[in-house]
Amino acid sequence: AKHLREHRYVHVTFRKLIPKEHLSELPADEIFQTIKNELYVNDYTWQRKNMVRVGGKKRAEGVENFLYICPQCNGFHRLYAQGNKLVCLSCKHEYFINEYGFIENGPFDNLVDWNTYQQSKIPELKATEFETLGIFYRVNYEKLTSRRVGIIKLEYADHELVLTGAVNETIPISDIRYFNLTQLNVITFVYQGRNYFIRIEHFNQAFKAVCTSG
Repeated sequence: AKHLREHRYVHVTFRKLIPKEHLSELPADEIFQTIKNELYVNDYTWQRKNMVRVGGKKRAEGVENFLYICPQCNGFHRLYAQGNKLVCLSCKHEYFINEYGFIENGPFDNLVDWNTYQQSKIPELKATEFETLGIFYRVNYEKLTSRRVGIIKLEYADHELVLTGAVNETIPISDIRYFNLTQLNVITFVYQGRNYFIRIEHFNQAFKAVCTSG
């Protein structure tokens, strides 16, 4: 969502996960995995039990940046969101996100299962081409400074990222290091020792998938 929902609800539980006297006995990897497993929450599993209304009149908008394939026709980059509906421009199938956040009229009623499915299609995704506009920033993490350079077009094709506009550069995916997607639409990575910070408009999850799946 781009704005705060009408109905907002957070359930928080505090408990001791690892007693401090046991920390010295555990390998760092085991501590990390224990914390990671405990922090994982599937909101849809919780929602099935509690059914809290999420509110809003544009519940589908923004979802098309997370989903990159239509499970009805397996078309890539053809999902368009308007209001509470998500429409595939290829097969014309319409999905609907109800007032509890679940998806109706599709093979998956939640984004977790849909994402598991689309991740299985990453090899096919890598054979596609897609592009978006973005804003390129020069950042210096040591000095904690950033400078807006300007608007660019970011394209993916043939296992490369192509930047044109305020910055002109072709970057092989295999040479990208530390790729991350944060704040819903900010991609960051390191290439040839330089930091890249780009705020993009569309296809957020698709760019992450092609740049991090090996």
